[in-house]
Amino acid sequence: MNRDEIRLILVVFLVFSAIILVKEIFTVYSINVETNPHYLFPDGNSTATISVVSLNRLGFGVPFIEFKTEFVIIEGYEKIEILSKNKNQIIIKSRYEVGKVILLIKNKYTVVPMKVEIPIIKPTA
Repeated sequence: MNRDEIRLILVVFLVFSAIILVKEIFTVYSINVETNPHYLFPDGNSTATISVVSLNRLGFGVPFIEFKTEFVIIEGYEKIEILSKNKNQIIIKSRYEVGKVILLIKNKYTVVPMKVEIPIIKPTA
């Protein structure tokens, strides 16, 4: 093999590698909603963090992709207080009422909005 053939093979390999890199690593494959913790207590201090993470085909967060998420509280708005809200995360704090909070999460990568339900339960000893 001469130098021109080696260069051609190298260029073809680099082009295919770049295509695979873009398709597998830099493309949003799914959206994951993480809730920590999955419930609240009606004590006025209990907080929950709801985060939205974009995942690629390998199951890792997609680098260099920022998307805006809209959080809509459709039930239980009077039972919580919003402490912090940014592009992909919301932190809520419970008030002194028992019940449940239902959030609708919308973004440009999901066709149907995602629904998250967080119960506010009394602690049992």
